[in-house]
Amino acid sequence: YLHPNPEVRIEAPANVETVIIRDRSRNRLLVHALCFSAPPTATAAAFGKGNLVLPPMMEEPAQYTLRLTVNRPFGKATAASPQAQISTKGRQITVSTASIHEIVIVEA
Repeated sequence: YLHPNPEVRIEAPANVETVIIRDRSRNRLLVHALCFSAPPTATAAAFGKGNLVLPPMMEEPAQYTLRLTVNRPFGKATAASPQAQISTKGRQITVSTASIHEIVIVEA
């Protein structure tokens, strides 16, 4: 690890990218999750002009679970999406969602 004791550890499927933002003015962390699953963007089938690169299209959002372990005490954790299910136990936060873009808000 680049940081042996990170403020937040995240477990997520391989197709979920996360970014952590510190909002110092409001004393909270924002964990952005982006889940994108798309078919391959190229085809081996020959077309009139040769092989084509196709734009990725996601057919439907996938249900996924994020597990965050926060290495400091926190007061409350919420998800931006009203459909997301969130639970906390100790310093662990579990979020189950089908949102392509989800934000988990961890307040001190």
